[in-house]
Amino acid sequence: MDETVRSVLASGQDINPGDAFVQNNPHAGGSHLPDITVVSPVFDEAGGKILFFVASRAHHEDVGGLSPGSMSPRGRTIHEEGVLLNNLRLVAGGVFQTAEIEAALTSGDYPARNPAQNIADLMAQVAANAAGASELKKLAAHYGLGVVQAYMGHIQDNAEQAVHRALERLNNGAFELEVDSGAEVCVDI
Repeated sequence: MDETVRSVLASGQDINPGDAFVQNNPHAGGSHLPDITVVSPVFDEAGGKILFFVASRAHHEDVGGLSPGSMSPRGRTIHEEGVLLNNLRLVAGGVFQTAEIEAALTSGDYPARNPAQNIADLMAQVAANAAGASELKKLAAHYGLGVVQAYMGHIQDNAEQAVHRALERLNNGAFELEVDSGAEVCVDI
């Protein structure tokens, strides 16, 4: 989800307290269209500086496309998989942008089949982000912002080192698998 946050930052939009952005673009940190990410900034108490970002990703039952479930094997373009949400402002200054997100979900040749359900799920993601932001602020108030940010760095460094250790234990090799369509998936290590 870090790439999704970077994508929101790179979009050039103003980011203000109480905002949240929605994105499902696989070319900008997403996995596939039904996995929708909501990104929310966490500002300092004065509202002038972003301290953190919180994000939640949820698999939505349907975002349009050729078939219900948004994962048709007949899809040849991303738009045949469903509605593409590319860093759309979902919440502006604490106000959920219902009309805008509904318009996006019902747009295109293959709109979402149940936008009311998508909107309810997105509201739940916004609430999850708010809970995460609240807990981050509590941590920073209790331990100090510098300590929290340092520990975040330690966690990231430790994760990187753990991945390097796992990769060092892998032997060189190759694997091929023929899938139902007759295509082959080939992996070399």
